[in-house]
Amino acid sequence: MHPLTLFIMLSGTLPADASPQAIECVYAATTPNDRQLIGALAARGGGQHSAPETAAINRLNESSRNCKRVNNWPENKARASFEHARALFLLDNGKAALAARNIPLVPVEKTYARMTPAMRDGLLAGSVDPQFSAILTNELQKAGVKPQQVGRDGARVIGSFISARVAADRTRAAFTGK
Repeated sequence: MHPLTLFIMLSGTLPADASPQAIECVYAATTPNDRQLIGALAARGGGQHSAPETAAINRLNESSRNCKRVNNWPENKARASFEHARALFLLDNGKAALAARNIPLVPVEKTYARMTPAMRDGLLAGSVDPQFSAILTNELQKAGVKPQQVGRDGARVIGSFISARVAADRTRAAFTGK
């Protein structure tokens, strides 16, 4: 029997780096309040930040260093986990922003699922494929959401949310080496 198999059987868990959730080490080590502060800061594009935001950033960096040390990660895995946490903070912030605007999450998620890799690349590069807009409009209409309900601000929130989804998927792939 392979020693790792025996270890897993005896411990009942996978080693931290083998766990599918290992990438979420930094996210999990961040308090909900810090997640909110950092997510809001990232959503507004960074820039100047308050003392509580600075303290949250410092705690995030410390969590990242701790995860790297505890999991014995090489730099690329540590960076991917850190960036994944930031993407998840933006997703959390985006979910709250969508809810505050009464925009349901389901059509946004369906839009994301229907996007091609080229559409996702373009969105991250700041170029919106016209087909993306058509997919989003169709999904929102199917969900009973009127265009005036979304507006310019809602469209910005949707774009930010979907960009964060792309970033989360990419950091997960970078972490696993795929």
